[in-house]
Amino acid sequence: MRRSLQTALEFSRRQQPPPQSVAHLLTLFMSFILFTFSTGSWAEIYKWTDAKGTVHYSDTIPTDSDAQVITPTSAIDGVRLLSDEAKERYKNRPSEPEPGNPPSANSTRPVASAQESKQTEDILCDDVNGDCFSEEDTRVCKLRFGKPCEEIYLWKVCALQKQCTTDRCDTARFVIDWRPPVVGVRDLGRSLPLRANVSDKDWRCLRHSGFYCDELALETQCQQDYRESCGVVRDWLLNAPEKCEKDKNVDCDELDTLIKYRPVSEEERLKIGGTNASGGRFARDLLMEKVEQKKNELTDEALQSVLDKLPGAGRHSFRKDISCSLKSWRRYR
Repeated sequence: MRRSLQTALEFSRRQQPPPQSVAHLLTLFMSFILFTFSTGSWAEIYKWTDAKGTVHYSDTIPTDSDAQVITPTSAIDGVRLLSDEAKERYKNRPSEPEPGNPPSANSTRPVASAQESKQTEDILCDDVNGDCFSEEDTRVCKLRFGKPCEEIYLWKVCALQKQCTTDRCDTARFVIDWRPPVVGVRDLGRSLPLRANVSDKDWRCLRHSGFYCDELALETQCQQDYRESCGVVRDWLLNAPEKCEKDKNVDCDELDTLIKYRPVSEEERLKIGGTNASGGRFARDLLMEKVEQKKNELTDEALQSVLDKLPGAGRHSFRKDISCSLKSWRRYR
């Protein structure tokens, strides 16, 4: 018995690992313990979305929102919680929307409807008294029409708002008849002459004289329309200051003064009309005469297509939303 016990003790001493192996085992054991505790601390991470649609992460559950528990995995690489300083710095920044998730019902971000998008495309001026056209656009409108862009852009709307008191006059014929005399045959199929609407070549011609390049290309047409050569019509603005000074006008360096010398077409003169020898008034509408020669039946629907081809916003698109209160909105004749 004594001999067997002694043999067992000697065998145990031979199998005992060296001190270095014990230390290595202790290190592995402590790493396992730390990993277990740290994994437990990551498990309780909460994710929720507030009323503004902003996504939040925190280690404390919110009391006023439904939260989802996030468990980090090797695929996610964990969730990093922000420090207090970082939370303060980023708390007012909107978060990126999560892929595939629609906006929350409580989100305050505006979503434009189809009607709002169309209105944005149609309305260039929210208020006729506002400065809604660029300085360059305004200059070209005055050179071409002798009026600011607003009056040409909104003439269809304001003709009804200022002059039409019953629905019976709300027709395409009425609006065409009440157009500014300066708007006529030459403008059919042309949009408002804004920089965004025309080519570079036409813009150079418009800035020089108010005319499109092709309008002054034929000498016979210039003589017929303006009783002047194309060169004189093209350079009218260059010669206007001299005429202004001969007339002993003031402010001959101001565009609003010089546009009084703008070439007036025969069509515009006839539309304005005048007084004959017997005291009666006369006027002719060459645009309507041109249309009547091409149309067998001048229904309102047929005239509406003509009206749509003239520059200016549609008369029904936002009639009640525009203030036509300027003194310049008056009967054009």
